Amino acid sequence: MAPLSIEEENYVRLALLLKGVTPRAVRTYFDVEFPPNTLSSTLSTSYNTLLDLKIKRIINQAQWNLLIPRNGVPDSKTFDVTLMICLIRNLTSISPPINGFDTLPLPGEITPGSDLARIKCYRNKLAHHDSNKIDTAFSNTAWREISDAVFRLGGQTMYQECQELKVKILDQSNQEILLEIKHSLDEMKELRQTINNLGMEHSKVTKSIIQLETSYSSLQTEHFTVTENLKDLQTSHGNLQISHSKLQSSYSILQTDHSTVTDKLKDLQTSTSSLQTLHSTIQTEHLNVMESLKDPIPWNIREQIEKQIKDWECKDKMFVPTRASDYVMECLQYNSCVTLTAPSGVGKTFIARHTALLLKRE
Repeated sequence: MAPLSIEEENYVRLALLLKGVTPRAVRTYFDVEFPPNTLSSTLSTSYNTLLDLKIKRIINQAQWNLLIPRNGVPDSKTFDVTLMICLIRNLTSISPPINGFDTLPLPGEITPGSDLARIKCYRNKLAHHDSNKIDTAFSNTAWREISDAVFRLGGQTMYQECQELKVKILDQSNQEILLEIKHSLDEMKELRQTINNLGMEHSKVTKSIIQLETSYSSLQTEHFTVTENLKDLQTSHGNLQISHSKLQSSYSILQTDHSTVTDKLKDLQTSTSSLQTLHSTIQTEHLNVMESLKDPIPWNIREQIEKQIKDWECKDKMFVPTRASDYVMECLQYNSCVTLTAPSGVGKTFIARHTALLLKRE
């Protein structure tokens, strides 16, 4: 097998450090915070917190089975680095780094929380590294920070192990590790592609869920509107039933009134017929009276009167107006009746006939 390049050796050494030494350093600190003889009771006491972490998917099902085993008691030796750091963060009062546990701490931060975050961040960097090579500058910086963290968490013995691993000659078994790592990288690329595809599918499903939620919300709104409209219709139907009942009562009353009015109308028709007969009789009598009133003077008397008027007209041709006759006409203009008085033979009759003829002409 071809010898490893310096960059490949850097990758292998850093992988051996993070996967072989750091888990034991973290476990040493974990066992101080969670003594093995009380670990089971501590986890039982914190069951609700652990369940909340599981619901939030911070703890997966495999880790949950280690924490709450069906048989036996939990053992920190079965916990991986991620699970131990998660429990330390959430079940103890450890102080977080300045920028939190999910960011690489500053070089000057040397608290236990910072060292745990430092190990966690470098493990993530290595897991997401796209090749099996790491440049020397980055390798030296990472090695120094990780070794110091191991010293503070696990003690001098583990720190010495880190220094020996830094200069140890990599043998055939180490090269086989590199081959396994290469194979693992290929598998990781495939997994990433699968994850990306799943992410796209998840995005589509999420969009569909959002659309369904929007549709559901719209349906709820429409259902509420329909329910309100139904209530209004029910109220209107009740009002219509009341109105219909009132109309039926009114109709019954109107039928009764109509029957009464019909009877009265029949009586009026009978009375009208009687009145028409009476009116016809009166008209006939009136016509008879009018005929009788057309000429109230009998014809023989009227003939005598006409002869008398002609005689007056002949004699009136010889009439000479006097002051007396003029005075009589003047009096008739202001009075409806005038009486002529004078001795006999002075012309009273003459003046009376002359005045009558003048009035007849007018």
